[in-house]
Amino acid sequence: MPPELSCSLILRKKKKGLPGNQKASLFLLRPILGLILTLLALPAGSAAGGADAEALSTKASAWEWAETEKLYLHPTWLNLHRYKKSLWRPRWSSDVSSPEFFVSLQGRGSPKAEMQEFLLQVLSKAGKEEKDREVSSRVECRFPARFKWLREQLPKDLKSQMNFSLEEECPLYRRWRLDGQVESISLVFATGYFGNPASYFGHPLLKFNAQQQEEEDFVKGLLDVSLNYGAMTPLGENPISYVLKGLLGGYRASFSHIHYFYHQHNYSETELRDLWEYRLNLPAADVEFIVDHSFELLGQSLPYFFFSDNCAFRMAELLDMVLPEPILNPHLPYAIPTSLFQRLVERENRAGEALVSEVNYWPSRQRRMAQSYLALGPQERADVLKVARRPQKLSQVLTSEREAAEQAPVLESLLEYFSFRDLQDGPSPLRQEARRQILLERLKLPSRQEFLQDQPRSSLNGAIPPHKGQRPMQLSFGVGRSLKEGSEVVELSFRPALYDQLSLPVAAPPGSELALGEVQLVYQEGQRLRLQSFDIFSISTLNIGLTNLPGDGNWAWRMRLGFWSRDLACETCLVGGIEGGVGRAWSLASGLNFHALLKARIQSGGGGEYQFLPGPLVGFLFEPTTSWRNRIQFHYRMDLSSMDKAYPVIDLESRWGRSPHWDFGLRYRQEVERRLSFFVSHYW
Repeated sequence: MPPELSCSLILRKKKKGLPGNQKASLFLLRPILGLILTLLALPAGSAAGGADAEALSTKASAWEWAETEKLYLHPTWLNLHRYKKSLWRPRWSSDVSSPEFFVSLQGRGSPKAEMQEFLLQVLSKAGKEEKDREVSSRVECRFPARFKWLREQLPKDLKSQMNFSLEEECPLYRRWRLDGQVESISLVFATGYFGNPASYFGHPLLKFNAQQQEEEDFVKGLLDVSLNYGAMTPLGENPISYVLKGLLGGYRASFSHIHYFYHQHNYSETELRDLWEYRLNLPAADVEFIVDHSFELLGQSLPYFFFSDNCAFRMAELLDMVLPEPILNPHLPYAIPTSLFQRLVERENRAGEALVSEVNYWPSRQRRMAQSYLALGPQERADVLKVARRPQKLSQVLTSEREAAEQAPVLESLLEYFSFRDLQDGPSPLRQEARRQILLERLKLPSRQEFLQDQPRSSLNGAIPPHKGQRPMQLSFGVGRSLKEGSEVVELSFRPALYDQLSLPVAAPPGSELALGEVQLVYQEGQRLRLQSFDIFSISTLNIGLTNLPGDGNWAWRMRLGFWSRDLACETCLVGGIEGGVGRAWSLASGLNFHALLKARIQSGGGGEYQFLPGPLVGFLFEPTTSWRNRIQFHYRMDLSSMDKAYPVIDLESRWGRSPHWDFGLRYRQEVERRLSFFVSHYW
């Protein structure tokens, strides 16, 4: 009999007239009889009502505890959702704009609502209909880092209710973490690439290192998963639009993943960028947390700003989740990839141990080509150069009567060179035929293991890892003398970011410059303190070849935007403008480079007029050692509006020091006035 009929019968019996004592007895027994009859008549499936009541009680208890502890304001919970507050954003709001990143409709702007809804869904008991639906849509499978962290925070009696097995129930998550085979994490730095404005500063990405079988050195790690962060830009976006939108926040960005060999090939083989791998010393629990949280971030939309919320900032933000203190300086308004690696080696993990366990270097194809060539003797180099210039002379090298230990490196150097040229200019039938002949000849020789001991992968000319470079911010103080006026001069300059041509040659193309917001002040005896120049940006690259082989090197170019004095002698002649130049650079010897450019400057003149100032520039970069670097430049500047205003500009500078924090030097400048000064620079 259904329970509702049983209850109605009891009520009808109550209406009949009964003696008082019987009424009292029945009144006392009625609740007990009703409960017994209800339980006897209850269908088997209705027992779920008790489970629902228990679940509701568990949810209420969990949320009551979390609300009392204000767990939704815990730094980890806030960071997992990228919640932030600021002067212009006084309420909590997440950087992530993707709705699927949250379980609550109010989740983006409310940590509290997000945790309440998360607990509600996690603690819901899974009935048959829950088990039958797609498991990957469960919040536990979508957000494993949040689930694991929240489970660890709850009291023991509530924690036992969250016994969901991610490894068994979430196939997408299980594949992402490679069935638990990720044993460590590396942060990889790709050096700057001046072929793309987005890559001027270099680029970091994460690499999840799986447990490796016995493999050769050149394939180890290539099948690991890498995590990348970049702006989502339309195909064919022009550089000017890209820079403007990147500066003003016109793009969204997201995390993506792919096998590491894709990035290794793109950066090292195609764009000729060196790769530096910093393996992190993190306990297994922290590695697992980073892997789990990365899964949550994949494909989510975040803001992108070229100087601040960029790849370096997001990678540091991700690693900061498991570190006792942030990697980057939170008070700086910008994030630079090189700073990320410089500070990485200074940080410790939660156990107080050094965060970086080892640094590995993977040179680009250009450096490998140059390394194989420069390792040869003088006669062998001459033969390689001869074939590089005229592949038809290959037969003279193939018939050379050298020992196998000398002939093999020559043939391998030629193979490296032809592969490099194919990347630069595209395949050539003449080079393809030469490569075929070289391979056939090389197969006749013994393996190099038979006459050459294994050597570890090394850098070219003592390449220095990014963390040993000078810090990006520079403050320089100089004292000198005006040779024309005979007066004393004090100079002060401040550069908030990056490097110039005489900075330590670290993690940047040789002979390049990338300076942002540099200010130069000067005080001359008998005058007032004045602004000498303010560079909004100054970018240049000489594209110097690493060898004297044909095709090793490219066009040199320069671009500068800012304000500057018309010349050194003019006290009140501050003008604004832009200048650029294009030319070539040549490596004359080790540490000695020559460059020649045709430069032009457009600057404001008096009365709303503009001046066009073209002229040739020639110069030398001379670096006897990494501790002593020199620059000599001669520029003849002409004013087309008045040829009698043409004058030479001379810039001589010598700089000493290889510390990341200090150097000093001498500078001579001639631009109408002549000035000689001694300066000391501090970097941080």
